[in-house]
Amino acid sequence: GWDRKFSVNFYYDSNHINDIALGGAEGGAVVVGDFTYIQGIHSPGIAYWNGDHWKGVPNYLVHDDGDGQGHGVYCESDECFVVGYFDALNGFTPSNLSHPIRTIAHYIYDNVTDNWYPQETYSIWDDAPFNGFEIKAASFIPFIEEE
Repeated sequence: GWDRKFSVNFYYDSNHINDIALGGAEGGAVVVGDFTYIQGIHSPGIAYWNGDHWKGVPNYLVHDDGDGQGHGVYCESDECFVVGYFDALNGFTPSNLSHPIRTIAHYIYDNVTDNWYPQETYSIWDDAPFNGFEIKAASFIPFIEEE
């Protein structure tokens, strides 16, 4: 189980957790960070704690070292938005890719299966380095809704 205090930028089970948002089942939380597995569960970059145990989140986000890399997460009701940078988008790797893709991924919670499912992604294509990028997922919500 997971009994650590909710905080940002800590290591859990040898994984670096960058951000946490409450969501999903009562007592649930979505975590993002630089990891491939969390407590033996394969879930690159994003994982779900349902209040009792870890669950893998179906995803298509893979960083160039094989790990998922989520930097920020914002959840409201049954929706989550994850900010990260990855070298694949919906399982597709562009042939002209010379650097990871900045991505905002939208997830919907399904209370029947008690899990999160990817819906769409919003790619930000530029050459600016992502390291040190401090804008949280919540900052992108108005941008996404206006499109």
